[in-house]
Amino acid sequence: MANKLAELLEAEGKSTHFVVIGAAHFVTKDMVLDQLKKKGYTVEFIK
Repeated sequence: MANKLAELLEAEGKSTHFVVIGAAHFVTKDMVLDQLKKKGYTVEFIK
């Protein structure tokens, strides 16, 4: 999932994006957010 998100984000150029990820993607080791951070993306939680 992280690879597909990175592909989509890179395809649209440099801009700000809002991505919603379901709760099930937060419960695993090396989750989607961790993978995106490793790729250099800024990840913010919104409460």
